[in-house]
Amino acid sequence: KVKQKFASDMDFAFSKEYLSGVLQVTQEQIDDLHMKHENFKYLVEHHADQLLLPGKSAGRGIVYVGGGKFSWLDVISIQQLRRLGSTLPVEVFIPTEEEYEAELCEFILPKLGGRCMQLAELIPQQTLQGFQITGFQYKSLALLVSHFDEILFLDSDNVPTSNVDHLFKAEPFTSTQAVFWPDSWARTTHPQLYEIMGLEVNERRKVRGNDLTNLDPATSHFHDFQGTLGNPSTETGVFMLNKRTHRKTLLLSLYYNIYGPGYYYPLMCQGGAGEGDKETFIFAGFVLKEPTYLVQKLAWWIGFHDDDEFHAKALGQHDPVSDFKRSKLVKVPEDKKPDVDLGFMHMGYPKLFPEMLMGEVLYGEGNQQHRRLYQDLTRKLGYDFEFTMWKIMAQSLCDVSDMGAKFPLTHVPGIE
Repeated sequence: KVKQKFASDMDFAFSKEYLSGVLQVTQEQIDDLHMKHENFKYLVEHHADQLLLPGKSAGRGIVYVGGGKFSWLDVISIQQLRRLGSTLPVEVFIPTEEEYEAELCEFILPKLGGRCMQLAELIPQQTLQGFQITGFQYKSLALLVSHFDEILFLDSDNVPTSNVDHLFKAEPFTSTQAVFWPDSWARTTHPQLYEIMGLEVNERRKVRGNDLTNLDPATSHFHDFQGTLGNPSTETGVFMLNKRTHRKTLLLSLYYNIYGPGYYYPLMCQGGAGEGDKETFIFAGFVLKEPTYLVQKLAWWIGFHDDDEFHAKALGQHDPVSDFKRSKLVKVPEDKKPDVDLGFMHMGYPKLFPEMLMGEVLYGEGNQQHRRLYQDLTRKLGYDFEFTMWKIMAQSLCDVSDMGAKFPLTHVPGIE
């Protein structure tokens, strides 16, 4: 398993030598994967329209993957969307028939300007026959069957901190039609993945890093070289994609996800933090040379200090519009540039399940004291985000709330 280092840490070089020695890949395996990759890439480049499922898509909207306990998190995020003024329609993708919840899909989501999308009704059973689809892999399928062209995808535990509607109408989305956000971790992609994908890495020229003259493969960060995806790695808890302009990217990312657990996930991350679909979308765009924008402002770990120790509880992601504007101020000193607005809170440590939260917010003798999980956030946002989350949860479980009904308790862990 690869070392886990923040992208900002410079005390360890993720060199070609090191990255090639973590996951053992034979030349025979590389050649086989390359041949299959090239065959599918050819189909995507020449027959993308025929490969897409029939049906019409139009407009813009927000897509989540739900089902079971994740639908609870979706509803929290969607209520926050509406509180912030978003009027965009929402689709919640339900992976299996067993996870369908009639009260959620037929009453609660319509009240919130959303609807359920059932995999069993949208993709013919024979299409997925022979594939074991779980977890991260549902994300590509959700985008594939969505009725929207322009999509903001949010993980269930990702909550906006400001109105997202303007993101579709401004740079960088208007020019690229694909926006991705950074993870906090260093890129740990296996060097041979570039050979599998048919990409040439120029190890005689660095395009990133502090020392562009050091070309020693043993001491140089491999992903500083021309032809690689640079640091930091990316995450897919939030991203934007236009299906019409980037249909090839979507299809190739689907290929990476279908064959992800056995092949592409370990090649892209090598057991690094968050291994899964996190690199599949940006790599697909990179391979196909379709335009993308990666938010430049690094993700912000948000949490609290206790006895001189910091406890990270959420990953803050920044607004791409203000990030893009800041990136254009090339002649302005760094300390004179305006700060980038916060846009999203990826709350996974813990997720907003009551059973997970009780041990986090109650402490002291007899659990009589309460603590804030997200310190300094009110000052940053101008409103009490944490209180808003608690209010949404309390109303969803106890009151009528914005949904017009209580959330079904059977899918909320820790509620009996």
